[in-house]
Amino acid sequence: AELMVGVGRELLDKGDAERAVSAFERARELHPANLGAITDLGVALSQLERDDEAVELSSEAIDSVAGGELLRFNRGNATRRLGNLDQAITDYRRCLEFLPEWNDVRVNLVSTLQMNGDLDDADAEIELLASHDAPPELIEMLRENLEEARG
Repeated sequence: AELMVGVGRELLDKGDAERAVSAFERARELHPANLGAITDLGVALSQLERDDEAVELSSEAIDSVAGGELLRFNRGNATRRLGNLDQAITDYRRCLEFLPEWNDVRVNLVSTLQMNGDLDDADAEIELLASHDAPPELIEMLRENLEEARG
């Protein structure tokens, strides 16, 4: 299974998401609970604008695969693209309960809160990012975006 995950990742790196999906699906046939295969399959599906399938895949695995809670990041990204901001926010927050220092999740949470009009919550998350030693340039950019949103 790991070999097929590696092949899939190489295909993704080369921009061939369609063939990457096939490799990750083969990895799942060999080892259905392989978190790497599930994660990367979701990424590849999203790259192909098949976010509904990515959401379904993540939803099935969240409670059934070791480490599945981390798939809330992928599901949050896909549900955000589908316009379900409340679900994305919930997923990002649940993911951060497990890994509060995962800055990528918190950045996506900030932008989604901002999109949803939850500007005070976005501001609080920016402060948490700053306390987790996120790059100062990132914090500055997020604060500028927030100020623009406040108008």
